[in-house]
Amino acid sequence: MRNINFGSAEQPKPVLDDMPQHEFKPMNLGESFSLALPDLIILALMTILLFVGAFVSFLRYDIR
Repeated sequence: MRNINFGSAEQPKPVLDDMPQHEFKPMNLGESFSLALPDLIILALMTILLFVGAFVSFLRYDIR
């Protein structure tokens, strides 16, 4: 069992001192757009594909 010494001058080391620090690096509009471009292309292609599918199914629907 350990004894607690309240009279020591030694300060405890903070727990988070050895954690890596975050360094914020702002991106300009071109860099941000180039990172988002693949997702935007996939979104546009899926929108077109689903619209065409809905349109074709509407045209083939028999209203009788």
